[in-house]
Amino acid sequence: MINKRTYTYAFAAIGTGVLGYVGHRYYRHRKDAFAARRFQRPHSAAWKPDTRNATTAKLKSKRFDLLVIGGGATGAGCALDAATRGLDVALVEYGDFSSETQLKKHKVTARGCKDLERQ
Repeated sequence: MINKRTYTYAFAAIGTGVLGYVGHRYYRHRKDAFAARRFQRPHSAAWKPDTRNATTAKLKSKRFDLLVIGGGATGAGCALDAATRGLDVALVEYGDFSSETQLKKHKVTARGCKDLERQ
């Protein structure tokens, strides 16, 4: 025979499971709705980067105080230092900035540029 205590434990376990599931669904829905509101991006950006042709034309027409070739950790650091000192700086990179690394194994360039951002 099943006694009264067994029924109590069974109903308590089932009730806990159901309440946990309902609470989880409620919390997850709230969290998703909050994230959707919090991280919505504006439909149109106020600033858009220049096209490649416009950038090339600007590089050809304007005079710069310093031309840095290579956007790695050293080049980005030199360009940042010169720009903070008031010089007009042009930084030219073959690919994306910090796309290559000085030591591929250790990701030196990526780490160096992150350190520059913090300064």
